Amino acid sequence: MVSLVSIKEKEADELVERFGEEDLLKCIFGLSSTEIEIYNTLSKGDTMTVAEVANAVGKSRSTVERSLIKFVQLGLANRRPVLARNGGYTYVYSVKSPEQIRSRLTELVDAFHERAKAIAESFHAIAKRQEPKPRN
Repeated sequence: MVSLVSIKEKEADELVERFGEEDLLKCIFGLSSTEIEIYNTLSKGDTMTVAEVANAVGKSRSTVERSLIKFVQLGLANRRPVLARNGGYTYVYSVKSPEQIRSRLTELVDAFHERAKAIAESFHAIAKRQEPKPRN
């Protein structure tokens, strides 16, 4: 006979085994599938403008610009102004170095791990409070 507990444990183990790079980016940085597509496109080039990324992924400029600004705020990308041909300036974006991203990701994963352990401990504390008290 197979118990429900063993089935759920197996599913949890498989989930952990399937957990990959995109899952980590979604979980830790809160990126959507579209943002991951934009990030992957940006990571293939040296520097890119909003328009270049938008053309490459087939998304609107406003969607791409929001994502690129989010990457800068999360510490995943750099943004710098460059002079435009028609005067003024435009921004170009590039991903941070793999070492910088690894460092930031490690910090966040460690913080996530500590928070998850604290939550698990709170479950333990709740369970202890719910245990029947011995009768005298």
